[in-house]
Amino acid sequence: MLLSHPGKPLLDHLKNVFLIGDCILMRKKTGFENFSEEDVRELNRLNLLTHDLGKATSYFQYYIRSVDSNSQKNDEKKTRSFIRGFIL
Repeated sequence: MLLSHPGKPLLDHLKNVFLIGDCILMRKKTGFENFSEEDVRELNRLNLLTHDLGKATSYFQYYIRSVDSNSQKNDEKKTRSFIRGFIL
């Protein structure tokens, strides 16, 4: 099982972020006049569901499961932003 945070499954985290983000977007409903609501929601969904894909790397999974995570705080291999850069 992939984790997003200690003891929290990544899939659950992504679903929760999506549900909260979609709710916020639907309340806002302004500033997107040039796009259809469907297109905006789809882009938002894609963004929210992929925002932490870097956490699926073996480096991050090792880090998040590590008992002594302080010793790895500056380990650039655990960063999740690297994979995110490819998506954007």
